[in-house]
This record gives sequence, structure tokens and C-alpha cells, in this order.
Amino acid sequence: PNDPLGREIGEPLCPERFDKEALAAIKPSVGRHWYALYQQDPVSSETAMFQRQWFRIVDSCPAGRSVRFWDMAASEVVGKSDPSWTVGLKLTQSGGRYYVEDVKRARVKPDQTRLLVIQTAQNDGRNVRIGMEEEGGSSGKSVTADYKTILDGYSFTPYRATGSKVIRLEPVASQAAGENIFLRQGDWNEVFLDEVERFPFGAHDDIAISLAGA
Repeated sequence: PNDPLGREIGEPLCPERFDKEALAAIKPSVGRHWYALYQQDPVSSETAMFQRQWFRIVDSCPAGRSVRFWDMAASEVVGKSDPSWTVGLKLTQSGGRYYVEDVKRARVKPDQTRLLVIQTAQNDGRNVRIGMEEEGGSSGKSVTADYKTILDGYSFTPYRATGSKVIRLEPVASQAAGENIFLRQGDWNEVFLDEVERFPFGAHDDIAISLAGA
């Protein structure tokens, strides 16, 4: 609607190169990427893995099994116009439902990141398990080994991700589509909803990856 070139809906941009029949033949081969590549609409409601209306916001969460999962940003953030975020998402499972209770999100240096993780663990309490994605190679093992020492006394588990990010989010999307994931009221709600709604085409996926890890 409201095309700046005055075209009708469904009219090709350049029929001399690709007419309607040619575009119709291309569409099945690119799947849901069609909307991003050919319609300039990467978060079409027809193709999005998540829709924001699936997540209901609640004032409080019931007691249950809880985990805080960290997706760590690269240590170097200087010079990047829009670097990744370090995200720690707390998820509670209770009565067959999932509750996102809190999201910590920061762009800070490694020493400040360690302080954030420690302080968050202290505030969460020792009954909340802590998970962290372990990057490949020796450097990833070194990072999680460091945190295992720092978080002595807490239940800490490094997690080596397998499969693409989309595959890892599929089970989460299934639970969300069934309106089985709730968000506790907080100032992070909008950024959470904006990011997952745009996954996997958005600028950032740190919150989504933390949710999958949890």
C-alpha cells in the first residue's frame, strides 16, 4: 500500500526483467526470505518466527525452576557503530509454562561484565542456575573456565551451541506460538519484543539467543 512509485499491489518493479510469472517461479525457491529479498519486508507477519502478541505481560511470576543464561558480547566494542550486547536472561519454568522474569543488557568492558555477572548472581540467589554460551576454540573455554572460578558456589554450566541460530530458536517459537511464554512487567519488555519480532533479520539477536539458551 502507498507505493512511492504509484504501483498497484502485486505489480512488479521492473517487468522488463522479471514479470509476474518469473517472480512467481522464484518465490518457492527462496521460502520466507522472499519477503526480505523481494518485498523489503524482513519482519512480515507471514514469515516472522515470533509475533509480539504471543507474549503476554504479567505483574508477577510463580515460583519454579529458574536459570539465568548469558550470551556474552565480544570484548572489543570500540570503533563499532552498533556492537553486540552482553545479555543475561532469567527464565523460570512453572506448571508447564515459561516466564521471562528479567533481562540484563549491557555494552561494557570485560571487567565490568564480570562485575555485572557476579552482582546479578548474588541478587538472583544460589537457587538460580547460571548458563553461559561457550564460543568455539580455546578462547571460549578460557572464558567459561574463568567464570566457573568467579562463580564458585553457584550452579554454573557452560553451553556449547550446535546448529544454526534459527534451528535453536524453533522450539522457543513453538512454545511462544502456543502463548506459553510470559514476560514479567519491566523496562526491558519493549526491547525484548522488538528484537524477537525481527529475528532472524534484525540488527541484534542477543536476547533471542539468551532465550534459546535458557
